[in-house]
Amino acid sequence: ATGLLLQPDGRSIATGYATPSGGNADFVLVRYFSSGTIDTSFNTSGLMISDLFTGNDYAYGAFLQPDGRPVLVGSTVVGGKTVFAIARFETSGILDTSFNTTGKLNTSLTSNTNVLYGVRVLSNSKILAGGTAQDATYELAAVRLFTDGSLDTTFHTDGRVSLAVGTGTDYIYAVTILPDGRMLAGGKLIDGDHEAWVITRYWP
Repeated sequence: ATGLLLQPDGRSIATGYATPSGGNADFVLVRYFSSGTIDTSFNTSGLMISDLFTGNDYAYGAFLQPDGRPVLVGSTVVGGKTVFAIARFETSGILDTSFNTTGKLNTSLTSNTNVLYGVRVLSNSKILAGGTAQDATYELAAVRLFTDGSLDTTFHTDGRVSLAVGTGTDYIYAVTILPDGRMLAGGKLIDGDHEAWVITRYWP
């Protein structure tokens, strides 16, 4: 489990990933009553295991939209390349097909490793996620989508942006949205044997 979402009615959704025996990793959601028992009204069993793509699907970040739909982000493998993975689910636990017509999306910034760790939904329903993308080095990365799953091209011209803070490895692990719509992101950089916190702020 890598995320925990609290619904207004007191029920909670644990999110993360699992690897079935002999299979690839899949996105996972489990919903609980406030008592801790599993809520079987969620996907009929309380559990949703979602095999998004043909490779390993790892969910690292999650956010609950105001309408109750969970948004999960992480990574998947497509054509031998690790790329961003984003999925949105209905309150019932099934994939929300109003998001990219399938409920899921993969995209990337570079031809190497791309992973998302944090996600938030703006007041205008746009989805903003942050992570890392590897080109020559790992750089801070962010992607913004419209609520239908299409890339928001008003965000850095193509909906995606990367930023090298140090000369080594940079990661965004958590994001939040400021009242004026700017994104505040936190993570770390690694230069040689030195690690440091990183906090960046992006215009909307």
